[in-house]
Amino acid sequence: MDWRILIVEDNAVMAESLKQALLRDLGEAVIEIVANFAEAPKIIARIKPDVAIFDIYDDQIEEHPEAAIKPAWQTVWNTHFCPVVFHTGHEVEEYKNIGHPFARYEIKGPESHGRVVKHIKDFKPEIEGLRTLRHELERSVQETLVHVSPLVWKIGKPKAELPDMLLRAVRRRMAATLDYPTKPLTNLQAWEQYICPPIGDNLLTGDLIRITNKPATNPQSYHLVLSPSCDLVLGRGNALEHVLVAGCVPVSKFVERAMVSTKKIIKDLPAELTKEQVGGLMVLPAFADVIPLMAANLKKLSHIPYVHIATKIDEKKPFTRIASLDSPFRERLAWAYLQVAGRPGVPDVDVQSLATAISQAITASTKA
Repeated sequence: MDWRILIVEDNAVMAESLKQALLRDLGEAVIEIVANFAEAPKIIARIKPDVAIFDIYDDQIEEHPEAAIKPAWQTVWNTHFCPVVFHTGHEVEEYKNIGHPFARYEIKGPESHGRVVKHIKDFKPEIEGLRTLRHELERSVQETLVHVSPLVWKIGKPKAELPDMLLRAVRRRMAATLDYPTKPLTNLQAWEQYICPPIGDNLLTGDLIRITNKPATNPQSYHLVLSPSCDLVLGRGNALEHVLVAGCVPVSKFVERAMVSTKKIIKDLPAELTKEQVGGLMVLPAFADVIPLMAANLKKLSHIPYVHIATKIDEKKPFTRIASLDSPFRERLAWAYLQVAGRPGVPDVDVQSLATAISQAITASTKA
């Protein structure tokens, strides 16, 4: 693997020794050293490194030297995301406690070069994954621009309107293109129906919300939004004040409702899981440590005041928006709820007598 590595380090001796350690242990690598911390954001944007190694303190700065690396870190966080190893001689809690799986922290010392190299080796799967993702996005942009731009320019709209039309058309086609990768994928994983974290500030049908102060591992902490998305747009005069939700329950309730023996779950349950709902229950798969395996009970309904639901990351409210169901699973939920709520009630009918009559009619017709 050919690595693209950026080292931001104001100590020339330290930077060069680290570079040699990387070349020795990683083999093929393109390594660029930046001594001027202020230049780092521009270099990151230019070379788009696979991984960055950041010193934190700029010894040339007398006031707040620990802030020197912040522009480079923000560039990684906001513009070109990649794994980062902080390699510093100081304890800086802001960076030490980031707690992100793509960030590591090492104090400079006799063995620290080796530990930095090990971190980068450990990042290899993540780096390859990011490369694949970026390639897919670039392919989607390129293909979409080639096919869409001639169509937009043929419409005959005023030239000033064309860039906006192109942007809108490209967005729509790119979203669809990403569902058709160049290499066929295996069957969709159940958790792929989630958009997590959710997008936008408005609730949508199929959003999963959790009682903020309840355990994230408890299914009963969760509710599934059933209200129509068009009625949940904040700022509109007709936006709902209360949101209709379905309560969630342990997945064992779905198995019970499906009347599948616990000894035959692997054999018999897949057929039940293809149905929109079974007895008013639909399974919600687990996703990492964010969403537990559970089921939504479409008959266990309640209303939650919209103002009690946090739809933004920095909001603190009784309920927190966790994830959205992606299309077509959002539409599948709507259809499942219609099956439950739209089912007409009828009196009990003597179906045994009706079955007997049908049997007699079929027997008579076969004898004729």
